[in-house]
Amino acid sequence: MDSHGNYILEIGSSRTLFAAHIDTADRQMTKVRRVVKGDYVSTDGATILGADNRSGIVILLHLIRNKVPGKYVFFVGEESGRIGSTFAAKDGIADGMDRVVCWDRYGETSIITHQMGERSCSDDFTNALVGEYKRFGVVLAPDNGGAYTDSYSFIDEVPECTNISIGYYNQHTTSETQDVRFLMEMAEASVLVDWEGLPVSRDPFSVEQRPPWKYADSYWGPKSTYEGYSNVDDLVQEAQWGTLRKDAVEDFLWENPKESAELLYDLLMGVNVHG
Repeated sequence: MDSHGNYILEIGSSRTLFAAHIDTADRQMTKVRRVVKGDYVSTDGATILGADNRSGIVILLHLIRNKVPGKYVFFVGEESGRIGSTFAAKDGIADGMDRVVCWDRYGETSIITHQMGERSCSDDFTNALVGEYKRFGVVLAPDNGGAYTDSYSFIDEVPECTNISIGYYNQHTTSETQDVRFLMEMAEASVLVDWEGLPVSRDPFSVEQRPPWKYADSYWGPKSTYEGYSNVDDLVQEAQWGTLRKDAVEDFLWENPKESAELLYDLLMGVNVHG
């Protein structure tokens, strides 16, 4: 376990980081009463199921049992804003990795190519991975509609970062269900994939592959003066100039949690913040 609460295990020599998160979206500790109907598991409707991301953990444990080479990381705090993976990325946990693979996507068809509108893995990588899974009976396809999960924490340094569907639906709700048969098929196929043989094509440092807010100086004119903001007024000023960087906001949140919480509280309560 690292200093942030993430659990890490390395098997063999590999340039692949496999990940899942150990938290769920529930706000309190509640007994989950599972209901099984055919191939599907759900709950009695009183709680979420937590297949997001317990089912991802199932995949990782199956790979570990089969001694598939890789760096395995079980992250904390994904549902609270990628807390564990953000800190781990800053600590260099993915140094030297070619790919980060998370099994944390709803449905049964997706290999995520973009998150938050930003490309996270190349077409070469995605198409090769689609082909690998097809060899073992699992039909997947590229999906550019990814959101904001643990693999996103590494797209600025690791060439190929993706999430893969594992068969859950209606996550974060009391209607959440898991297709257990698909989860089993995904687990078995993932053991057989040639992870180290997948192409590495995306350049994580390429301006062309990243959105404007990552390179505000290039897209919005005046050069940002960001050297570590200490108050909200600095952020507001940069926003007015059009040079505010998203990573600067993230740094501010981590370094000034109390002021960030007060600002968010005011916004949620409808207070007119800074005009």
